[in-house]
Amino acid sequence: MKNKIFLGFVYVMAFLTVCVNGAFSLYASLFPDINNLPQGRLIESIDNPQNETVLNIYLVQSSLGTAIRGEIQKGETKENVFWQTGIEQVECSWHNKETVVINSFYLDISRGDVYDCRNGTSMFQSNANTASQTDSQASTSEKSYE
Repeated sequence: MKNKIFLGFVYVMAFLTVCVNGAFSLYASLFPDINNLPQGRLIESIDNPQNETVLNIYLVQSSLGTAIRGEIQKGETKENVFWQTGIEQVECSWHNKETVVINSFYLDISRGDVYDCRNGTSMFQSNANTASQTDSQASTSEKSYE
């Protein structure tokens, strides 16, 4: 009798372990974290106009392909702000003291903007800046017609 209870307990614990591991794996695949990226090799480093912040660009190569990782460094603090897979070349610059442009994506560092190609939402972020400017111009021109 004790053996059956013990065996049942072992089966339940094994099942729970598999379920918890599966849940964490599913969560990690559905909600990728931009802070858990491979380091890569530094290919470019650009100071902002006020020399307060540095934009570091890394080339990440693996058996799955290549990617570009962008990192903002303020003193000793480093924060990933850009991740794009399937590319090897990058064009980057500071647009102003708070905004970087990486491969045509405008990221406002003060707002905490990031681009992560795995979740795709930030593609619209960079276009949102352009769209909001276009909308404000369009609304101005629409107002002039009314």
